[in-house]
Amino acid sequence: MNSAENVSSENPREIALEFFRNSVKNRRLAHAYILLGPEGSDKIAFALDLARALLCESGCKPAEPHCAVCKQIASGNHPDVHVISPRSAGGNVLIGDTREMRRQAYMARFHGPYKIFVIDQAETMTEAAQNQVLKVLEEPPAGTLIILLAAGISGLMETVVSRCAVIRLGGLPEESIREQILKTHDVPPAEAAWAARFSRGSGARAERLLKADAGKYNDLITKAVLSGDPGADFALADVLKEMSAQGEDSQERRTLAVDAIDLLAILLRDALAAQLDIPPENMYNMVVTSEKKSPKHGKDIVALAKMFSTESLLDLLLACADMQRRVGQNMNIEILCDCLAQEVFSHKNG
Repeated sequence: MNSAENVSSENPREIALEFFRNSVKNRRLAHAYILLGPEGSDKIAFALDLARALLCESGCKPAEPHCAVCKQIASGNHPDVHVISPRSAGGNVLIGDTREMRRQAYMARFHGPYKIFVIDQAETMTEAAQNQVLKVLEEPPAGTLIILLAAGISGLMETVVSRCAVIRLGGLPEESIREQILKTHDVPPAEAAWAARFSRGSGARAERLLKADAGKYNDLITKAVLSGDPGADFALADVLKEMSAQGEDSQERRTLAVDAIDLLAILLRDALAAQLDIPPENMYNMVVTSEKKSPKHGKDIVALAKMFSTESLLDLLLACADMQRRVGQNMNIEILCDCLAQEVFSHKNG
């Protein structure tokens, strides 16, 4: 499998776009790519910027599509650029969608050097849908470019992944998400900064955290873990359950359960960072106040670092990841929250 990793940069997407431009210039463009980035990180926008870069004949800038080709791509009307998104009630890309893609792939291009297919949330493709894509990947027609957009490769068949070059786009810049929140929500700057930092590059996740009032649950999780009261483990479990219960349906409740466990994992990660003498400004539990950064739970993080051994924190981070995986496997959320809370307190002061 071919793979390309973005180097650290303030704008990793520009680096990725430049990588594609150089690939075209040097005639080294692969026929298929998987672009990895968190949900809500505008991977479609990046893919369409790439399509414009490949098909535009007028030298338009990405943010200024003024020629006919770029305007067609921006409006979704270019005959050689096809975007496929989940349309089923279950949120999957189905075989009918990719079967049509396969049919279109072997038809002549209308104009330009490439026929481009973008599959959003590619990890949601059913196995049957992926097999249709695989058939195109095995015998790709000349001038065909397939771009799979995904949050991760775990839902993709190995045979599909092995025929694609993998590019890690990363998420949206924290500052960009913070500014967008302040434009669209009537929230204090500190709350916007918190949601932007905890979103980890996902605009959709930032919106979800704000809607669920996750900042409040972050404080309650911290309080419960610090508590030495009898029944504090039950209190922690109840906080995790309460945040997940904010979801309007089963899928949203599971997503919020993963987010709630993530708040706990981030808290433990910050405690581990404190043990390793990592500067507080590099921890997640920070907020922006006025023109400076200050720790939201600075003293709490230091206290937590003294309550757990390094080995315990590492074990608990693995336990959090395992519980998130189990949530995704449709296991009972309440039981998982109880088990995780008990695990946390079994390691405390250990």
